[in-house]
Amino acid sequence: MVAESSAKQNFTRASEDAVNQQIQIYRMAQQTYLAASAYFDHCDIALPGFVKYFQERAEHEGKLAQHLIDYQTTRGGVVIINAIPQPLTDWNSAFSAVETTLALEKDVNSSLLKLAQVAANNQDKHLLHTLKNGHLNIKIKTIYNVVRGAIQLQRVGGEGLGLYLLDQDLYEHKQFQ
Repeated sequence: MVAESSAKQNFTRASEDAVNQQIQIYRMAQQTYLAASAYFDHCDIALPGFVKYFQERAEHEGKLAQHLIDYQTTRGGVVIINAIPQPLTDWNSAFSAVETTLALEKDVNSSLLKLAQVAANNQDKHLLHTLKNGHLNIKIKTIYNVVRGAIQLQRVGGEGLGLYLLDQDLYEHKQFQ
C-alpha cells in the first residue's frame, strides 16, 4: 500500500473511496459501450452509425474515468482499479440498446450525485466544483440526447428504412439529433 501522500489536503478517505467507485462505474459503462459497438458491428446487424455512436460513448466514458484517475492522484489519493463484470453483449434491437444506454447513463448520474453528496458532507469544495462543472453537466446532456434517440427510434418503428436513415444520421452527427 502507498504511504500517505504529502499532497493530500482536505481529501478524506470517504471522498477517495467514492472517487474510486466512480472510476469503476465509468469503466463498467465504457465496457458496456464497447460491447454495444461490437454488437452493432456484427455482419448480421451492420449499423455503422450505432457502431460509431457506441465507440464514441466508450471513448468518452474512458476519458471521464481517466480524468478522475488523474484527479485522485493529484489530490494525493490512491487509485484502486478493480475487475469489472462482463457487460451485456446482445440486444434484441437498436431500441433495446438505447434503453440500456439510458438506464446506464441514469445509473452513472446517480452515482455522480452520491459522490457530490460525499464531497459536500466532507466540505470538499474542490471535488464538488470539479463534479458540478464537468461530470454532472456532461451526464445531464448525455441523458437528454439518449432520450431523444429513444424517441426517434420509437417514431421510426425501430427497423427497416426508418432505422437505416436514423443510423445514417447517427453516423454523420455522432449523436442523436
